[in-house]
Amino acid sequence: MLEDLFGAVMYGLVGLHTQQPPCTNRPSATPRAHPVAALPPASGAVDVNPHHQMLELDALSREVLRLSSGERRRDEMLALLAERVTADRVNVHGDGGTDAIGGGGAGRSALGDRLDQALVTLTRNALFVA
Repeated sequence: MLEDLFGAVMYGLVGLHTQQPPCTNRPSATPRAHPVAALPPASGAVDVNPHHQMLELDALSREVLRLSSGERRRDEMLALLAERVTADRVNVHGDGGTDAIGGGGAGRSALGDRLDQALVTLTRNALFVA
């Protein structure tokens, strides 16, 4: 059994920690980024989570991470994202296409869907704390 456990650790199937990071497995009503994840990446789009795993995030996910202070609700984040997309401060493209989303009703709905996806992705990658 010891050999199997050691093999699982060596091949990355099991992660060992001296202390469990305070990450959550469900996005809260007011998500808060882990302090390690909230630091801007030194270069490019690579972020680090509390498990010291390197993650490559898209522009929308990085912006959602910046907005996740634990004080903003989803609708407030959506309004800020829509403003930033409209002002071309965040380059967000829908489904790999070249048409930016975030404008009127259909665009805002698509941006809301992308926001929900980003929140789930960031949560699964241990970037939010409880």
